[in-house]
Amino acid sequence: MSLLSWNCRGAAKSNLGRTLKMIVDKHVFCMVVLMETRTSNVKSKSLMKKLRFDQIFVEEAVGFSGGIWAIWGSNCVTVQRISQSSQFLHMKVLMNNSREFLCTAVYASPRDVERHVMWDDISHISNSINVPWIMLGDFNDIRSSNEKKGGSFPDSARCSRFSDFLNSFHVEDLNTFGPYFTWKV
Repeated sequence: MSLLSWNCRGAAKSNLGRTLKMIVDKHVFCMVVLMETRTSNVKSKSLMKKLRFDQIFVEEAVGFSGGIWAIWGSNCVTVQRISQSSQFLHMKVLMNNSREFLCTAVYASPRDVERHVMWDDISHISNSINVPWIMLGDFNDIRSSNEKKGGSFPDSARCSRFSDFLNSFHVEDLNTFGPYFTWKV
């Protein structure tokens, strides 16, 4: 099963649907998770049809910030929503070969207080996990200064707190491929 996770920084962009369709068709993704959609559910239905997927879960954007969409084809996977908040969707994914895993799609608030509430929520979720689990998305935090380019130098205490949060779950960074820093499609 292949899954695409993308912080699209606005799903209302005119070229997003076309670009995403090209990527999904080329790599045959079963599921796409978009973060920071910044737009309403109406746009998600249009994108779902363009990608030829037939199922969707939406955590609505608040005004013009946030938003998470999980879009998939029921011919490839079955997805069940377990819980959600304004900062995450937590789902059980059952692949056609009957293997299952949990997927938590995150778009964390850029505000510390709200982000720490999300950390607490995910900590509670982690206590009951006994199958493979993937967390993906934009945590609006970094583990070290080499994960940031430009701007002010990162706060090392904040990096350490985020690293401790991730380490408490014994997670492994799966990394990415392609350019490390991308701001354009």
